[in-house]
Amino acid sequence: MLVFAHLVPFALGYKYLSNPQGMSLLVRGLVLALLVYSLPMMVEVRLSPQINVWVYGYFQHDFVQTMRYNGFRPIVFLEHPLWVAFLCMTALLCAIALTRVIRNGKWYAISGYLMMMLVMCKSMGVLLQFTIAAPLLWLARPRQIIFAAMLLGVAVCAYPVVRAQPWMPIEKIVATTNGADADRGQSLEFRLLNETRLLQRALERPAFGWGGWGRPLIVDPATARYETITDGEWIRLWASAGFSASWRSSGCCSCRSSCSGATGRASGAAG
Repeated sequence: MLVFAHLVPFALGYKYLSNPQGMSLLVRGLVLALLVYSLPMMVEVRLSPQINVWVYGYFQHDFVQTMRYNGFRPIVFLEHPLWVAFLCMTALLCAIALTRVIRNGKWYAISGYLMMMLVMCKSMGVLLQFTIAAPLLWLARPRQIIFAAMLLGVAVCAYPVVRAQPWMPIEKIVATTNGADADRGQSLEFRLLNETRLLQRALERPAFGWGGWGRPLIVDPATARYETITDGEWIRLWASAGFSASWRSSGCCSCRSSCSGATGRASGAAG
């Protein structure tokens, strides 16, 4: 049922937005939505994330997660600042696709403005993904962009299997990241070490998992406190419901990656 719920938006999008007019409408709508959303984003960058508190009376996440580089990351009404950064990157890539086709001053200005907003999100992982995706979107042909999205989808599906192998160079990845940015390296090391411990526990019951209610997590026998957190959807599903559920979840993620190729098709249809 969960997998079906994930696929419904893609089925609706394929039915109603798979033609050139629909794809053009989609990318323009995303850009317009982010332009409106950028106003509360700038408020939170300047005043700290408070809008959810002002409107709903509570803060939806750990406030520490919004603090980066002697400033704040916007979260507005979403669950995590990374969600805002991904939303901003998606809209920026749509603006770049439209700029590639239309090539007028308005779309160059919109792309520059959204680039500024993406930098203000202060999410290095998202910025790295943008630096890879933007040149491809600007220079490659639509078929090449779709092929790259398909490769990305295959990589997402393969990650749970590859991650479980003992030859994965986790230490080298962490060391390289620490050399570039110590703070981000510590964050990545924390996530990967948690992932490794949860993966070891998931492999104790690989077929059907441990079930719910916190059983996939590792508990300190002395304090009864959780020693691990789940920071990835694939490991959460694998540990609780088994490998098949994790693979199906990765398939949904790959569907999202493959559907990102629609931006490449839209760059040829937006005009």
